[in-house]
Amino acid sequence: MAANCEIAGGEMKKFCARHSTGRTRCSGSTSHPTRHPVIEKYLLTEPTSTASREVFHALAAWLLALLWIAAGIVFLARRNGQRSRTWLGIALDEDANKVAAETEGWPVGVRLAGLAALADPQGHTESSLLLSGRDPSVSDYLESEWLWTLTEDERDFLLRVSPLDWLAGPVCNEVLDRNDTGELLHRIFRNRLLLVPLDRRGDAYRMHGLLREALEAEFERVDPAGVRAVHQKASVWFETAGDADRAVRHAVAAEDFARAGRLVTEHTPSLHTNGNYATVHRWIESLPREQVVASVALCLCAALAELGLGHPEKLTVWIRLGEHAAE
Repeated sequence: MAANCEIAGGEMKKFCARHSTGRTRCSGSTSHPTRHPVIEKYLLTEPTSTASREVFHALAAWLLALLWIAAGIVFLARRNGQRSRTWLGIALDEDANKVAAETEGWPVGVRLAGLAALADPQGHTESSLLLSGRDPSVSDYLESEWLWTLTEDERDFLLRVSPLDWLAGPVCNEVLDRNDTGELLHRIFRNRLLLVPLDRRGDAYRMHGLLREALEAEFERVDPAGVRAVHQKASVWFETAGDADRAVRHAVAAEDFARAGRLVTEHTPSLHTNGNYATVHRWIESLPREQVVASVALCLCAALAELGLGHPEKLTVWIRLGEHAAE
């Protein structure tokens, strides 16, 4: 972190030095000098005391992050042949808002998305806006800037829990056959800042979406059987914990469709009663079509979902498929 702050401070000093003289044209016809005594005092002259130096580095890193966000927005606007109407996420165009949501506001992610959009030979396409941790540019950056600070045990741990979107000691202990993951999660969060806490007590965490995607892609590449095993164990744990949605999703990810089908038929009545029709519909869509149409129970679950969603035509189709499966 100290090294990064040093780099950020140096970059800000270079930036300010380049733009500390001369005049720049702003909106309208009035010219404004860019030279400013406050900027020169606090950015061009590095403080000597330890406390002041820490404040200086923090300010420099923050300003550099803002510059990276602005650069990404400019790239997106330039790709569309237009000027960005606003700045830093306030009333931005639709494309910039999509990127901000995908990157969770991560400045480097915004910039990488802008560069990817400019490099897209097809110009303005929906796919050019999608930034994924599986992209080489993203995974390479995460490896060189984030993951290199981890110990071997910490990195292996994050790699093997990357299939999970909810991290807590009990479930991580279950899927990895360990008994120390609660403390390990807390240590990684406290020392590495790679995890996002999901409660005030620090009992549950999640990874940044791009980091999780990058690690999951690596896990799938080096140990595909291990990925399925994690999903399988996680499905069992979440079912016991009463989280039916995650239990179904992990069973599908493990390709244990028999288990997933059982969970769907067992939990659909209560979800339908509570009005969770979209969840049931999503479950049905995640199962192989041939499995659903061959099961009277699953056809009934699909019919209940369409009934709740107000799709009478699809409801009729599923009823007929259920009758056919019963023959």
